Formats: sequence, C-alpha cells, structure tokens
Amino acid sequence: MDSFEHVPTHEALHANELSDEALLAGGRARMDRAIDVLYKRYCDLLLPVAARYVLDDPRSVVNDVFLALPRHLETYDDRGRLLPWLRTLVAQRARSVGRDVRRRAARHAELTEGEGALTVTPVDDVPVTLEE
Repeated sequence: MDSFEHVPTHEALHANELSDEALLAGGRARMDRAIDVLYKRYCDLLLPVAARYVLDDPRSVVNDVFLALPRHLETYDDRGRLLPWLRTLVAQRARSVGRDVRRRAARHAELTEGEGALTVTPVDDVPVTLEE
C-alpha cells in the first residue's frame, strides 16, 4: 500500500475496535500500537502453534514474530486471511528455534563425551582436545 489513507489515528488505535486491515495499515506505517493490538488479538491463538515445536517457551516465539512483524508486512498479501499467515510465520520461527535448540544440545553432548578429555570443535573446524 503506497498511500496512508487507511492508516488509523492514534485515538482509533486506543479504542481497540479496528479491523485487522486497519491495524495492518498501521503496522506498515510503523505504528507500534497497531502491532500491540494485533498481538493482543492473536497471541492466544498462536501459542499452540509455537508449542508444537518449542515446548519450553512458545511465548518467546510469538513475541519474536510480532517484533519482526512490521518487516514481514511487506510480504503479506492483503487478499489473504491474517490468522493463517500469522500461523505460518509462527511455525517457521518455531521450527528455526527448535533447530537451534537441537544443534546446541548436540554440541553440548559432543563436549561432554569422552573420558577425561573434552574435544571442542571451533568455528574453523579444527578439533582441539582439552585435558582435565
């Protein structure tokens, strides 16, 4: 959207009675309150999606998505429905977080293996053995 004719006023944002489309226009205009209202409207519906992939802190996944939402709004197709799109964003972020957690766990397991020595693989992939 190139025009700001549909961007809600600050007063309207505080009334919390705006449509998703008006809130999205506000989000595109970088109005933090518009994103806050969308978060309050959809957070509880998105938590189960994040919890499928991240058991320990699904709320942080949803928070991450909403913090990045103004940037993602450039890819949102206004003809689509908002909730399925948000679910997709949350699932993608949750899978990414889940992969990171599994990688860290695998690295930790590698570090704690062995008898009396730890083998650490630095970024340049040259193994270093540390004696206890």
